[in-house]
Amino acid sequence: MMSAAPRFALFALLALLLPIATACSAPPLAEGDCAVPDPEYPEHRYQRADCADPAALRVLTIEEDVTEGCYDVPGVTRSVFEEQWNGLVFVCLGPQDVDPATAPNVAEAGDCFADDGAATETRMRRVDCAAPDARYRVLAVDDGADLPGVSRNECVDVAGATTSYSFSLQGDERSLGGLVHRRLFCLAPVS
Repeated sequence: MMSAAPRFALFALLALLLPIATACSAPPLAEGDCAVPDPEYPEHRYQRADCADPAALRVLTIEEDVTEGCYDVPGVTRSVFEEQWNGLVFVCLGPQDVDPATAPNVAEAGDCFADDGAATETRMRRVDCAAPDARYRVLAVDDGADLPGVSRNECVDVAGATTSYSFSLQGDERSLGGLVHRRLFCLAPVS
């Protein structure tokens, strides 16, 4: 049996180390949290942040199935791996004010887009095809992979397509071997 003095020393040591260990291991991100890039690993790790920070993204969901990733999460713009108590997960991030109903990344053939961007920037959002700002109808959707800086236009074979819109994630979890996976939408004007 341990005497009182060594037991007291053990408790004192634990009392000193517990705050240090707690500070070093922040709790994992959870759905609804706001997060910013970790300054030490900005491309690969995010940390909890105040939602008042305009640079903060919202954690839209945590994907435990790493074979699925974040690609089909409405409004996602960034994904990162994180080690959590239950293993490796994807943290799916997007703008704090994202509206899943208008998220372009999950559009399907037959959906329509409005373009809220300027001449040099495309900012698509899904809208009802009867809406006055509906500009494009999605004719086809192609998930594919390209080499960085090289883009193929699969829309040339889609009857009626006059333009396209491409979506890819930052920190794309599907990037492997130098390929960049993206979703291409073949579009035609709403008539």
